[in-house]
Amino acid sequence: AAPSRLLRRELYYPGWRAAVDGTEAPIERTREIFQELALPAGASEIMFSYAPPFLGPCLAAFGLALPVLAWGLRPVRRLDPRMG
Repeated sequence: AAPSRLLRRELYYPGWRAAVDGTEAPIERTREIFQELALPAGASEIMFSYAPPFLGPCLAAFGLALPVLAWGLRPVRRLDPRMG
């Protein structure tokens, strides 16, 4: 019936996001390693999601490296040793 707080025993780490009833909500660090979230009065739907903090640059590096990898795996034409 009253506003409360949710203690989530998941490691607090950058990249975690939370939504309460479809609205983004800040996650706070509690007890040094856990997550805590403020909740409004009444029933709420809570959703957590995680994406590594450097996901964008990692995907960009992968995209740039993929053609190099593909080029390195191409079939190599070998010269016939009988043809000098």
